Parts: sequence; C-alpha cells; structure tokens
Amino acid sequence: MSQYIQKTITSLLGLILLGGLVACSNMPIPLDGTNTNLDKLLIGSHERGLFNGNVLITKQGKIVYQNSLGFIDGSKTVRLTPQTVFNTGSIAKEFNAVGIMLLIERGQLSLDDTLAQYFPSLPIWAEQIQIKHLLNYTSGLPAVNWNSIKNPEDAFADIMKVKSLPFVPGEGYIYSNNNVLLQRLIITKVSGQSFTDFTFENLLKPSGMSQAIIDPGLNTPELAVAFNNNYFNDSSIVIPIHGWVHLTTQDMQKWLTALHSGKLISDASLKTLFKSHSKNELGALGLGKYENNTLSYHQHHGSSRNFEALVSYDLSQDLMSILFTNKKDRKLFKIAKEIDNIFAGENFSIPKKPVAPALEKYCTQSLELCINSYKDLKEKNYASFDFESGSFLNRLGYSLLRQGRTQDAIEIFKFLVSELPEAANPYDSLGEAYLTDQNYVEALKNYQKSLLLNPSNDNAKTMIRKIKEQL
Repeated sequence: MSQYIQKTITSLLGLILLGGLVACSNMPIPLDGTNTNLDKLLIGSHERGLFNGNVLITKQGKIVYQNSLGFIDGSKTVRLTPQTVFNTGSIAKEFNAVGIMLLIERGQLSLDDTLAQYFPSLPIWAEQIQIKHLLNYTSGLPAVNWNSIKNPEDAFADIMKVKSLPFVPGEGYIYSNNNVLLQRLIITKVSGQSFTDFTFENLLKPSGMSQAIIDPGLNTPELAVAFNNNYFNDSSIVIPIHGWVHLTTQDMQKWLTALHSGKLISDASLKTLFKSHSKNELGALGLGKYENNTLSYHQHHGSSRNFEALVSYDLSQDLMSILFTNKKDRKLFKIAKEIDNIFAGENFSIPKKPVAPALEKYCTQSLELCINSYKDLKEKNYASFDFESGSFLNRLGYSLLRQGRTQDAIEIFKFLVSELPEAANPYDSLGEAYLTDQNYVEALKNYQKSLLLNPSNDNAKTMIRKIKEQL
C-alpha cells in the first residue's frame, strides 16, 4: 500500500471516529488536489533521498498538511513522528532576540544600553557596543573559537581577550555567536533567572509550546540525531554556548503564531528585530518583508552540522510552511518554493538529486574520467539529477583552485561554460581561474561575457576595471 493511500485511509477513519472535520482541529484539513500535489512533492523528494524530516503546513491558522518522512537517526531503525524534536540551528536565536525586546518593552533594558553597563570587566571597546548592535550582528565581535571553548565561561573569557574591534559598532557586520551569548547573559542578569527558566516562563508557555526542549541531553527521547548521506550519525557533541531551543514542527507553528499575533512583543519590536545592516544581511529573525509598513513575509533558515530547518510565513496569504531535516541535503529552499507554487495553482517540480555523490569517486581519480563520467550520467539520468545549476562543476573548479591546480580548474570551468553557455556565473568563475593563472586577456574576455549576460554582476565590473588597470 502506498504512503499516500495509507495516509488518506487513516485520515478518513479519523474523521468518521471523531464525528467529522470540525471535531478534529489538530488533523490536517484536506484541500482538493493540493494535498495530492504536496504528497507528490514531499514523498517524491524523500524517495529521491533529498528530504528526511518533518513538514507542517498551515493555511489561515489550520493545519492543511503534515508528514514525517524517514528516520530519527542513521541506523534507519526508528521512524520520525510528529513528536520528534529537531535542532533548528540559527532559528533558535529568535528566542533570545525576542527575550531582549520583551525586557525592553517592560522598561528593564534599552536598545542604547552598552555592554559596559552589564559587563564592566570587559575591555574599553564594550563602551561602544550597544544592545542593538548585538541584535543585528554589527557589534564587531569576532566569530566564536569553537576549538578552544567548552562552556559559556570559556566563551566569555575569549571575548575578554579581544583587544580591539575591526570596525566601529554599527558600521560593519560579522555573523558571530558571541552576540547570541551576550544577549542570553544579559537576559539572565536583568531577569534574575537562568536563560532556560526565563524562556520557558515568558516565551514557550505563553506560546502554548509543550514539547520544546532547551539544551537537551544526548539521550533525550524523541530527539532526532543528524546523519550524512552515508547514514553515519554526526559525532556527539555538547554545544558550549547554552540556551538552544529544540523544537517539533507543531511547536514551531505555535511560536510563529504567537510571535505574529502580538501575544509576545509589539509590531514595533518585531520591526526592530527584522532590521539588518544591509540588504545582503539578515536581521535577528531572518528575512522580513514589509509592504506599506506592514509585515507581509517572514522566512528564517538555520543549520547545525547535518541538521537544517526552514520556516516560511506568507502573512498576506496566511500560509506557513515548516521544514525540518536531520539529513542536510540543501534542498529546503527549493522544496519551500515548490510548496508556494502548489498553493498558487502553478506547476511544480520535485527537486533533483545532486550530482556530487554520484561523481565524486571518479573526479578524485582524473580530470578526464570526471568529465566523461559527468557526460555519461547526464545522458542516462538527466531527469533525476541536477545538471541545470552547474553547482557541482563550479564547486569542483574552486576546489581545484584552492589546491593550486589552476590548469585543471580552467578545464573544469571551460567545460562548465560549454554546458551552460547562457549563464553568467560560469564565465565569472572561468575569468577568476584565468586571472589566477595571470592570463589577463582571457580573464578580461570572460568577465566581460559574464557582465553581458548579467549586467548586475558587480564583481565582474570590479574585476574588469582592475584587469584594464593591470594591462
């Protein structure tokens, strides 16, 4: 029996036993044709080995699709369930950001407060960093040295060693977890509670989140374990910075609903958290789009080793999609886009398999075998593999450049250009390889071709100017 038929029968039996749809508010509401297409997309992605995880989709506040596809760890012995808890990476940083704004609204903090007010032992640069700089990662604090720290005390000690900042706070951007650490420490100082207790009391409980876990132990029941494409589990580690909220898809839905209903913080505070240093960076809550001064879209992506998560909330359509995986295949954005297409009544397609796993063993042997194997795979399995993006060849070319194999990199990029002659990026990559080889004439020619195909390619503009100066 197919998964789709089995799921449909289960849903119908549930409706009969519970007296109809209205009496079963936590059961997915069937949408004519839409659920069939969502099954095709999600189950198809799983069958292609591109999605092992949980998905939850709501429309107008009601669950319209929910599924658990795959296994809780690499042993493939226990299947995922809706109660499985996932590490969502950077999405968990929303909780400390919202916690900061909650304390500001209560008058216990100010965005303009400096680090020196809370941590007087820090060096003099702490007088320049304000809380608002921690929220949008413009403090100038360096990246966390994960190799040297074992606990929050080590992390703070590392911050104490920072002699100077690379830029004036507010004038640059470094996506550093030191900002997250300090937000959580400030919440602890101001509230008089541990970050865990504060978060449970002020954020999780008011949102109705009943299954979320903060800093779960390695043997916590229902906790997903991440694994790679060879089904090897990630090695067990304890994250030295504390305060990471792990979630089920249902609790993620409750969080987003509470966040956008004004239940936790005001619209003005939300807007503060969506502010970013530039259009190329994200704010504390990820991406927020505003239309006529009203939030219309919220998307946030997170990852941690082989965990990956993506939440997308189109407020204008009241459509929310939540995708959690414990086997990172980097297809969540593609799947989310196809979900939007399905609800828009447009054509959709199942993501294709990445080329890399099928070709890596050949491409480590010889360049000729690599290219011939690529051509053979494309001829025989074009419909199943992603040849359109050229991402595998592009990554391979840059890997060769980093190894100092410049001529091999040039050959790979030349092949990529022949495969995608109307795409701008392959010419840009080939231009860089020629530039590394100090072949300025060919480098200039390829950068110019890239700019012709993509007039917005600022890198090509810069390199053309520099090469002409060199010539």
